[in-house]
Amino acid sequence: MNKQDTVNNNVCRLAQQAHDTGVESGTVLTYRTGDAPEPVSPVKLMACNITYAGINDDNKPLLGFQLKDELLGTAPVAEVEPMRFATELLMQKKGYQLVGTRWVNPDEPAGAKAIELGKCKWKGLANNPEFLTRQGKVYSDHSSVGTTAVGTVGSAKPETLCNPIYVEGAPPSEAPKAPKAPKAPKAQTIKEPTNEKLKKAGTGSKPKKCDATTKVTIKAWILAFSNSKELEAVHKLCGCKPLASKKGKEPSLTAKRTIYRNRLRKHWGM
Repeated sequence: MNKQDTVNNNVCRLAQQAHDTGVESGTVLTYRTGDAPEPVSPVKLMACNITYAGINDDNKPLLGFQLKDELLGTAPVAEVEPMRFATELLMQKKGYQLVGTRWVNPDEPAGAKAIELGKCKWKGLANNPEFLTRQGKVYSDHSSVGTTAVGTVGSAKPETLCNPIYVEGAPPSEAPKAPKAPKAPKAQTIKEPTNEKLKKAGTGSKPKKCDATTKVTIKAWILAFSNSKELEAVHKLCGCKPLASKKGKEPSLTAKRTIYRNRLRKHWGM
């Protein structure tokens, strides 16, 4: 398990614990800052305070992602990777665009070039004074433009979130894990839809402007900007199995959007 997985599991577990103990909706999650139970510190990912946001229509606990006083979004504990979702919400708030698996700033020369090329690393990026990082330095031979979509472990606060949370008195091997998203069914093997079909399926009844030209950038645009209905159309176009309702109950729109995006990411290998 890498550090991203550890942080994701820990944050989900803290939210589940908050739900089980009956805390008030909107309460910011906290965790210890050292080995001792006290003091505790607010849980943060990518500058977002992480809250227990109550329950959804299926009576499932929700994580909230709050930037200062603004709630950027919520997602069911069992169906989200908190670091990835916090990154997505924050980058969209800043107006960044997803290119492949990285978020880039379209207002910076390197970000604009990455969007134009549909990739975040190219010949001529490294050691080029035309393209500078936010710190005003040239990119190195191993650097890529933008922020990784899975999130930055260094943004997780307190730092103790990078270590597994174990139940007191239980050996590490027996420590329960945070709930994971349901395993997506294997996608059918079909011919990949054309770029034009992908664009049309991702726009729904009200077409949106999509300047992406390659399959990778079109898919990234669909994942970033499509609502649940539009994602369902893309999901169907790509031959994925339909979403099964549980006990006759339809998932909420937020839950559907998360599930469809996760399935499409897996189907596309993104």
